[in-house]
Amino acid sequence: MPLVRLAAIAMVTLCGTFTATAQINGDATPDRPDTLVAAAVPLDPDLISFGLQFVPTPGSGSFFDRYTGLGGNVKRLDALTIPGVTMRLSTTQSLRVVISGGYASTTFTDIYSVRDTVSAQHGFASIVEDFSASAVPVLAGLEYSPVRTQFTTYAGVMAGLSYNNAEWQTTVREQTIGNFYRPGLNVHGQWFGPAFRLYVGSDLRFDRNEGTMGAVRGIFMEGSYFLVPLARDYFAAIRNQGRGSVGAPSESSGALNLGGLTFTFGINLQFVRR
Repeated sequence: MPLVRLAAIAMVTLCGTFTATAQINGDATPDRPDTLVAAAVPLDPDLISFGLQFVPTPGSGSFFDRYTGLGGNVKRLDALTIPGVTMRLSTTQSLRVVISGGYASTTFTDIYSVRDTVSAQHGFASIVEDFSASAVPVLAGLEYSPVRTQFTTYAGVMAGLSYNNAEWQTTVREQTIGNFYRPGLNVHGQWFGPAFRLYVGSDLRFDRNEGTMGAVRGIFMEGSYFLVPLARDYFAAIRNQGRGSVGAPSESSGALNLGGLTFTFGINLQFVRR
């Protein structure tokens, strides 16, 4: 009887050791069928990020310096919200290849008067400016994260091209200046230009996805400097066709940055490449 009892104790101990080892290695057991799933989850899945990029003060560049010289009141664009999507593909534990695209659009209408201060008539002209611009930047680059945890910080740099569109129309509603003329269409067209983005961010994973591969990884936040310069000969028509324009710019070209310092908030989805 002591030998039977000793053999039973040894069998129970051996089975318990095997079960613990199987759970550590991720093997499925009858009472824990999901442990194999936990072990199969990759440490560094690929991500698809959907976010909104807020640009508080867009409109830097030489455009408004020359525009206000004509008498305009608008000195900066309104705040922008740029929706975008980013693909983040893992190459190593610390490095990802990133590809992103977005859409930025802005408009403004400005009404002002210019006065004739040269001739003795002292007339005036009432002017309405309608301006619109948009950009579709597509960028690619690298993203580096030194340590990947539930709260992961990272930094990245991207460069690419932007498909831009701009239209600027001028309407003279009333004028008493005899020799004053402004062309109705200042600029209109589409073109490709450069785009750059330098950013830092934080990837916040949901707790429930720590041990399993859920589709929704969590949320992310980023701060960046985003450069989308819309460079164009905005003032060529005014210089070549306009007459009597006070403060006409000395140069035809101008640059208008639809980006600037930005803050991005969004959601991360994760997947594994087969």
